[in-house]
Amino acid sequence: MWKLFKKIHNKKEGLTTIELVVVFAIFAALSTSILFSYREFSTNIKLQNLAQDIALQIRQSQNRSVSGSYPALAEIQEPPATSWAPSYGLHFSKDELSNNRFVLFFDRNTQAISDPQDFNYGDKQISEQDLDCNPGNSDSECLDIIQINTGEVVDSICLDEFTYGTCTSVDDIHIVFVRPLNRAYISYTGMPGNLFISDVSIYIRSLSGLLAVVRVTATGQIIVE
Repeated sequence: MWKLFKKIHNKKEGLTTIELVVVFAIFAALSTSILFSYREFSTNIKLQNLAQDIALQIRQSQNRSVSGSYPALAEIQEPPATSWAPSYGLHFSKDELSNNRFVLFFDRNTQAISDPQDFNYGDKQISEQDLDCNPGNSDSECLDIIQINTGEVVDSICLDEFTYGTCTSVDDIHIVFVRPLNRAYISYTGMPGNLFISDVSIYIRSLSGLLAVVRVTATGQIIVE
């Protein structure tokens, strides 16, 4: 009788210390895995949203050019000539001091296309430390500086990668749209005048090292990957 009672009593015992430790270890491992996956998923979503926002800014510059929209100028900025054909563009750089922002500009004399130097793409008055246009002279072509405040940066800039499959790396890029066509004029600082660029790929990197890419072709196609 006593043996039967002892057997029934033993069956009603709770978990042992070892079993509890094992359960907590499994729970901790699952929680860590879930949190890591969620953090990576959240980072990837944020990165993709940024890439989409950049693509939207490029598309808006394209649309403003084709539609003939006039630039919203600051008081100090001289308007372009009445014969001016709307021309808008964006500038990106992978330089450590400016890879967390990009410049929106209008091109009053198409020099961003004919002479793609750093003083001809719309931010003549902008130093690498400036966070807004603050036009200091009437010739300024800067419209806005978009600051990336979430930690992502321009990681690399590749030429002709989408068309030919190989990357020619450059430090900066100017993408300009000129009326009446919606094609993109792609150039970089110091580019030879007879060089044609079929596409540019702008790689955006998150703090965790994830990459998203915005591609712009000379025909005006904008792709986010």
